[in-house]
Amino acid sequence: MLKTLLLLAPSSMVIAGLLPSLPAKIILSGFVLLAALAHAAGRAPVGCQDEGRFHSLTT
Repeated sequence: MLKTLLLLAPSSMVIAGLLPSLPAKIILSGFVLLAALAHAAGRAPVGCQDEGRFHSLTT
């Protein structure tokens, strides 16, 4: 995940520097945030927690 963020951050900063308008920069930052969250969610464990224990769900 760190490699992905290291590649995503500089490229989005360069593109944001080239974009002239503020709304375009806001939309770009939204896409970057969405991509980072989607990548993190794909690696997160699935399950539930009760009384201090985590129960993993298998699919």
